[in-house]
Formats: sequence, structure tokens, C-alpha cells
Amino acid sequence: MNIIYYARNGAAEKLEEAVERLSLDMEVYRNVMSLLERLRRPLGDPTIAVLVADNRECLEELLVLRHLFHRIRTILVLPDRESGTISKGHDLHARFLSYMDNDPGEVALVLEKMAGKAKAPACGGTRISPAEA
Repeated sequence: MNIIYYARNGAAEKLEEAVERLSLDMEVYRNVMSLLERLRRPLGDPTIAVLVADNRECLEELLVLRHLFHRIRTILVLPDRESGTISKGHDLHARFLSYMDNDPGEVALVLEKMAGKAKAPACGGTRISPAEA
């Protein structure tokens, strides 16, 4: 499983600390060009991305890359709660939306749950009769 964390330098330090406490193996990217280079290389399945858009400019940069996120489960942190920002955020088809001023533990909890589900073995189609149980 790949976990990609993107936040520009100095953005969302408390969030990053909360995510790091999970002790998950994460790839951290600080600028959009390094993120773009990584997304162009093959990703293992499943992949989870935590994307921090600390301002509208950063959100616009991520929107340009949205075609690269189509097979990635995404957690998106938006800079504000304005309707235009939220609308643009939905264009990234994130599984979870949060905001810069929310509790960082909330994002960490969602990431932990997503990562746990990704590691869980898939249910096989084998049925066990009550006599075998």
C-alpha cells in the first residue's frame, strides 16, 4: 500500500504530526512538481493520498492534476469553507473532506481507518456450513 502526503512547506504542521504518529509508511511531498513526478510513476494498489490545499492557489494546482488521482483514495484538506472552494474540492472526488482549521486528529483517524481497510484481506467466496464452523 502506498500513502502519499502532500503539503507545501510550513503548511499544516499539526496535521502532519498527527499523521506521523500513526507510524504508517508514507511518501511526503512538499511541492507540486515533485508530487506530479511521483504520480506519473506506477503506483501500487491501493494508494491513499492526503492532500493539503492550504490556500486557493494550491487547490488550483491540485485541480490541474486531478486526472492523476482517479484511482487513488483521497483525503482532501481545504483552506476554507466558502462554497466556491468546496465546489472545487469536490472536483477531486475525495473520499473525505476536511479544513485547515479542523482537528488534525480527525484526518489522522480517517487515514488510519482507510489504511486498515486497505490491509484487510478480501473476503473469499468460500462459504462455511454451520456444521463446519
